[in-house]
Amino acid sequence: MLRIQRWTAVLVLGIVMTLMGCKADQNTFTTPNASIGAGDGSGTVDPLAGFKLTLKAKAGVNAILHKFGDFAAACEVAKDAASPTAINCLLNMMEYDLFYYGFDVQLNVPAGVCSFLEEVPYRYFKYEPGYGPSSMSVEVVDGAMTVCTVDGVAGTIDAASNICTSGEVTLTATGEKQCQYDYSNQTVEGAAAPSCCFGSGTLNVKTTVNSDDGPVTTSKSEKVSWGGDVAKCTESPHDYVDGWPQTSSKMAGIRVSELGNSALSITTKFPGVLKLNTDGKRTGYYGVYLHANMYDWPAYQANPSTWSTTARIPRAFKPVKDRGAATPINRTANGSTFPTFGYGQYQYRCIGPAGELKHSINLWVQSWNTKEQYEAYAGTSSVAGTGDYAAADPYVQGTAGVDCSAVSSSDTCNNFWSFDDLMIDTGAGDYSAYLFPNEPFRGKP
Repeated sequence: MLRIQRWTAVLVLGIVMTLMGCKADQNTFTTPNASIGAGDGSGTVDPLAGFKLTLKAKAGVNAILHKFGDFAAACEVAKDAASPTAINCLLNMMEYDLFYYGFDVQLNVPAGVCSFLEEVPYRYFKYEPGYGPSSMSVEVVDGAMTVCTVDGVAGTIDAASNICTSGEVTLTATGEKQCQYDYSNQTVEGAAAPSCCFGSGTLNVKTTVNSDDGPVTTSKSEKVSWGGDVAKCTESPHDYVDGWPQTSSKMAGIRVSELGNSALSITTKFPGVLKLNTDGKRTGYYGVYLHANMYDWPAYQANPSTWSTTARIPRAFKPVKDRGAATPINRTANGSTFPTFGYGQYQYRCIGPAGELKHSINLWVQSWNTKEQYEAYAGTSSVAGTGDYAAADPYVQGTAGVDCSAVSSSDTCNNFWSFDDLMIDTGAGDYSAYLFPNEPFRGKP
């Protein structure tokens, strides 16, 4: 039975908006490049620049930020650009640099362009979510389960264990239940994993005991609240930015800055995964999902300008529907509808006085598996890169010392999971597969 349920308001990223003043955050850059624009090193608002993202350089760390399809073009909407204008930008970093350092990004808004600035977090589901069954019925005769129905679909009863399995839930003869999306019976470094099973339902248990005096039947009806926690089942790098506004559900919300006719220069520091882990703020050592939201490089290679409409979106951003009760599972026809987190982008929105969207910058972060592929594409301080995205391969697979330059070993060239790695290695290239990071339970690539 198709169950379509509305998502609760706690998922709305814009539930909490914090107003910010216009004091400029200082920033410095090592050398000018495509991501720096003017490259004057002052870190203040460039009055000649447009609505623009720049990257704060770190000594010894290679990174480049550019407009989609042109690694020599700054991530900038020109000051005199006609409204509305939207651009996509790509920040490229090697995977260990991204894992260790994170990155600092500066937003430049010249005077007279935006009345308000909205910074919308990038967010994804780190565990597979779903709605628990809304109706469950079990019949037990002399201790043996004889009937099991979940959302109108007959479950499979295992006589030896006296357990019924039906799509999203397992039920026992005594009425105990376990939702497939509830991971709280598992532990991560001594702490319980979250329940990502949402919604509510009813469980009816009918028990019959036969005796010399005839059968005695009792019935019990129980209301079930599946108890999923959105904040614990999703994640955003903005969740870990000091001072970032949060919703009532403890998730990063939209940050709003009021500009009036003023200019604004604001820097956001996204701390690295390693630091967050060692500080005890999160768990998961073998992935860069937290920062790297880029995926489906082949679609980007085919045409960067159409990527956002043609790329295959990982389920972590776009669950579409949960698994549903039907067997075999049809994830497009059965199950409950889920919301999406857009295309998984970091979004910066220039807003006019009536709330109109004047300009938009969408940012994706690409994690590169190997030094040689990154340097061939982006270059170094002494060697120019080609910027040839059609020939580049950020997701080199293979053995260290054979398929990439490293000490020869049985290790892979890929040190950290990213969304594309997850699809390539685990999903056999199937972006519609129900694959989620589940970092605490996932070993090295």
